[in-house]
Amino acid sequence: MIYYNVVLLVVLLVLIYFIATMRKRPRCYHQEYADVIERLSTDDLDGAVERTRKLWEKEPDNVKLYLVLGDILRKQGKYEKAVRIYLNALVNRNLRDKERVYKGILLSYLGLDPERIKNFLKKPPPVRSEENLKLLLQLQERAGLWEDAVETARRLSWKPEEYSDYVAYIALVSGKKEEILKKAGRLTPSPMLLYVRGLVAFEKGNKDEAVKNFTECLKKNPSLSFLVMDKLEEASFEAGKYGEVEKLYEELLEKEPQNPEIITGFANVLAKKGKMREAVDVLEKHAEGVSSLPLLSRRLLISLETDKERALELAGELAKKVMESKKYRCKVCGNEEKEYPLRCSRCGSLLSYIRVWE
Repeated sequence: MIYYNVVLLVVLLVLIYFIATMRKRPRCYHQEYADVIERLSTDDLDGAVERTRKLWEKEPDNVKLYLVLGDILRKQGKYEKAVRIYLNALVNRNLRDKERVYKGILLSYLGLDPERIKNFLKKPPPVRSEENLKLLLQLQERAGLWEDAVETARRLSWKPEEYSDYVAYIALVSGKKEEILKKAGRLTPSPMLLYVRGLVAFEKGNKDEAVKNFTECLKKNPSLSFLVMDKLEEASFEAGKYGEVEKLYEELLEKEPQNPEIITGFANVLAKKGKMREAVDVLEKHAEGVSSLPLLSRRLLISLETDKERALELAGELAKKVMESKKYRCKVCGNEEKEYPLRCSRCGSLLSYIRVWE
């Protein structure tokens, strides 16, 4: 008797478990999902939205449907509607990956105007992933929230010099150089950061400090001479250190013997000091393989003082070049621009442009 009662109890428990699991088992909508995917693959976004809504009615707790619908609306340019869908997903009890929802919200706000972005960022989402932090950084830049951007960048896994370059970029693009440097605190002195520090010192009238930072900048990266040399020469002259510029040019020329900026700059300094023969020697020594507008113009200027006949020959050569202008080329992707950009419009790299002459 006891044996039969035990068997009956086991069977009853198995039956109860089976019924319970059957009730929890969701219905299968493979065909409906396949239909949504097919419409997305053929860019039938309106049809995909319609099918997704119908699935949503059948499975209101399915978080993936919120994300799919939000993504479709965002691709359609319906950014505000997409944001509302993503926000609904955030309060769904079945949500496991908030970072995925945050990504959708951030991408949607990138399509809205700066004022709406600024209002949204009064209470930004608590993002953690590297991808979402970079999206948040883009929004802060668009909204002009420069100091917030500096703080967000600090959370990224950048190398110390990369963060310093970003601070330099924000300082330059915001026009708030001194404030941004103070906000960032102690930084690894990258070449561009040294350049910005030099500008701050120069604008405050501290020419000695400006000369120090500009000089260190060029020693670290001589290719930035097109940005730095004019300011360095001016600061050196006002600080009574113009003689040191000649020595610096000699050091830079050893590192980059065919840099037109350094060649012509060095010759210019020598010419200003009355060393015309030495200036011509510098130009002649480094002229081979460097035929460019700044080199030609400087050679012409000096030849006017030393060799009139040679000056006339150079004038004809210069006339062919005068219509050509300088260009700036991205070291990362090779994109070229007429004006010096702080960020590459093609690959997004910061401070990656160098000046080139042809």
